Amino acid sequence: MKKIEANIPTFRLVEVREALAVLGMFDFLAIDANDVAPAAGLIELHRGLEAESDLRPVLRLEILVEDDLIQPAIAAIASGVAGLRDWDLSLALTDIQSVTIIDGSRPAALPFTA
Repeated sequence: MKKIEANIPTFRLVEVREALAVLGMFDFLAIDANDVAPAAGLIELHRGLEAESDLRPVLRLEILVEDDLIQPAIAAIASGVAGLRDWDLSLALTDIQSVTIIDGSRPAALPFTA
């Protein structure tokens, strides 16, 4: 099992969620974050003054995926953000050895720690 961490544009969440739903992945964590983009050059208004910022708002998705669904999940995320100019999709894969679910429910396919 692996954890996929992906930074996507905030306005592409619906497309990525629909692409993951086709694979049967309905549960994931979405966290608001800011990505440092040297070529962003966003002009923001702050108290009536314009300021240039190198930060752009993103959503960081964290998804637990079985080993056989890693490539389809990455392809689904990439298809959700496809067609955007000046956007580099950043992904990170982490190997997961055990999972602890706090509410006590235990899926049969996962190894657990107490």
